[in-house]
Amino acid sequence: FGGSGESQVRDLQWKSFMTVLMTMSGWSTANPDKQPYAWGEPYTSINREYLRLKMRLTPYLYTLSRVAYDTGVPPVRAMVMEFPDDDFLYYPSVGSGQQFMSGPSFLVAPVYKPLSLTEVRDEIYLPAGDWVDYWSGEIKSGPLHLSTYKVPLEITPVFVRA
Repeated sequence: FGGSGESQVRDLQWKSFMTVLMTMSGWSTANPDKQPYAWGEPYTSINREYLRLKMRLTPYLYTLSRVAYDTGVPPVRAMVMEFPDDDFLYYPSVGSGQQFMSGPSFLVAPVYKPLSLTEVRDEIYLPAGDWVDYWSGEIKSGPLHLSTYKVPLEITPVFVRA
């Protein structure tokens, strides 16, 4: 993992939905500074927006931490944990293994391929129910497999359970 501004942004995006945040950009020796401003613009501005989002989510994430303490249910959940009756989630796939729930409300589908390879995130799986695209406000009804979800650098797919 050579590290880059893009990999740092993509890493910070999905980690903004976790209770603990540690920034990285691979195991790079090219730029060992892991600060969100280390790679300059446009990465600094995008990182700033995700850190602001994380701060807005603090009460939610704190509540999830308390629930974890009281019940043992983790704040960050595999899809099958939140949707145990969904048979699709029991089979290995991108939709079952490369996305997660941040608590019961946020479905996060991290972008794991660089923009130089693709500008879309394929195989996002929305379980049964209504889901609001966090960025566009568009409502989608599951179960649904999304392909070609556009992911410019400032967007990581996030859906809110309605």
